[in-house]
Amino acid sequence: SFVTLGMALPVFSKAQKQKVKAATINEMVATASTNAVVNILQAKVQAALGEYERYAKATDYYQQIGKRQADVLIKTANLNYKNGQIGYIEWGTLINQSIQINMQQLEAIKMLNITAAELHYLLNY
Repeated sequence: SFVTLGMALPVFSKAQKQKVKAATINEMVATASTNAVVNILQAKVQAALGEYERYAKATDYYQQIGKRQADVLIKTANLNYKNGQIGYIEWGTLINQSIQINMQQLEAIKMLNITAAELHYLLNY
């Protein structure tokens, strides 16, 4: 009977160590890239939340106060024009101001909806 005894010496150990080192560096780069993307998304969400809040306040203002002001402008303009207290140009100016208030309300509602859609996209991405 006989016994065989052997010993294994790694011939290419330096290449193996370099592969492990490269994999570790690639993992660190991937982690840093992921963290950067997460930070960018968080900043976008915070910005969208701020815009949403701003447009929500504007929409509330126009629904509560702006609409009444526009209605009062129209009634006052029509009444004063009918009674001869103002001319056509003054009447047109007051009606234009009322229309501008209504347009600003619609713009605020539009931007509120756009921001809500953007938030929905960012939060469900």
